Amino acid sequence: MRLSQIAGICLLAASLAACATPASTLPIPDASLVSLPDNAEAAEMTAQFSALMERKLPILDRVGVIMARDRYVREVFIPQFSDAELDEAVRKQFQDRAGDYVTMIDRLNTAELKSVLEDYSWGDIVEGEPVLFDRLFHVVQHSPDVAFRAQVLSEIRPYLDQGLIGKSDYALMYDKVELANGRGQLYGTQYKCVDGQYNTYNLNDPDTVDARRAEMGLAPLDEYLKIGREMYGPCAE
Repeated sequence: MRLSQIAGICLLAASLAACATPASTLPIPDASLVSLPDNAEAAEMTAQFSALMERKLPILDRVGVIMARDRYVREVFIPQFSDAELDEAVRKQFQDRAGDYVTMIDRLNTAELKSVLEDYSWGDIVEGEPVLFDRLFHVVQHSPDVAFRAQVLSEIRPYLDQGLIGKSDYALMYDKVELANGRGQLYGTQYKCVDGQYNTYNLNDPDTVDARRAEMGLAPLDEYLKIGREMYGPCAE
């Protein structure tokens, strides 16, 4: 059976049981079995690390394939349409149709992530280290489910206030949610094709955007757009 057919079955099935990412059948190593070093500080760090991994790895078992799938399709897709020598008509049609397939993957990832979040909270994901949240948050950013993105934005706000998640991640999601609800973006993180190149749009108070971006740990808007244009290449409206 082709991968596209499998994805379609997963998206249309009433139950996600057959499509959900399976957890590892091998046991997570027991943190209490780790031999601690003689140095007291090193021993405390080792014990904390081992205990944290014992709690976090079961979550990674559930979301690892979701995150890898999200990243992989984009690492293959983006270089193909960003080729500066590509004919514009070819670029446009490829982006549209192959982009439809990427959206199918994003729907599948969203459905599986929702299943994971029935068993684990964002607090569980954020706990102790930022890496798992940072990687998983890209899946939420790419989700086509507008209500889901807004829900996650609300749920993670306390962790932003506590300094447990990156301000830049929050700013990206905030702008995306605002635009989806018919409002202007605050940080200029979202752009679209305008006159053959990517540019920000529906931006509130553009004269002060760089100050707001700085507060969220983001580069000035002109620099951000330059990087994006170099990465994605020309565009066709």
